[in-house]
Amino acid sequence: MSKPRAAVLCFVAISGLTTLLAACPGSLENPEQFMGCQDVPTTILGPRCATANCHDAEEPVAELDLTPDSGLEARIVDVDGTGCMGKLVDTAAPDQSLIYTKCLATNSCQSQMPVTGEKLTDEELECLLEYLTEL
Repeated sequence: MSKPRAAVLCFVAISGLTTLLAACPGSLENPEQFMGCQDVPTTILGPRCATANCHDAEEPVAELDLTPDSGLEARIVDVDGTGCMGKLVDTAAPDQSLIYTKCLATNSCQSQMPVTGEKLTDEELECLLEYLTEL
């Protein structure tokens, strides 16, 4: 192969690679969608539940503090709920845990959580249930 032809082929290959790399996005809007379930206490419970006037440490509604700290599991695992029948996290039947069922559109205990803000997505609900199952 001649040197000019090899140079042209090399140039074409590099140009193609540059174009391909330029087409790749630098970031994703919802990376958690592609990364599986990440730290549920800090990605879901903290920002969506343990907020002011809800289930924070300051004045927890229904005496339920969902602050993502080292004492969270002790506050929720096999602990009876207040106002609703059942356990906050039912280790025998995680899908019956109040923390999960209250986030569902159809639940038998008052209104769907979170009361304010956006409801949990299907992916967030799956992650929440996976987290509760692992407790």
